[in-house]
Amino acid sequence: MDIAKLFGHQNSVKYKISKKYSVRFYTIAAYAVFRYYEKREYGTWEIGRDSMLGRLSEDELKKLFKFEAGKKEKYKKYQVYGMWENE
Repeated sequence: MDIAKLFGHQNSVKYKISKKYSVRFYTIAAYAVFRYYEKREYGTWEIGRDSMLGRLSEDELKKLFKFEAGKKEKYKKYQVYGMWENE
């Protein structure tokens, strides 16, 4: 079960990086959560951030980093959680 559905989440934002990639941000309890998505032929799939980074153009990387930095600054009292593959 998705923990966000169980406890409810706030401040939910879906940010489109490109036609193929997006990131979803929300807060839940004391956590700031980033989830990364890739649009494929048969739907949208959650992927690891590291996988996404290797596939983005330089401009797309700048957009992603700017979005992440803005959210981290705004919610700096929260513990950051994301789908990093090397955690």
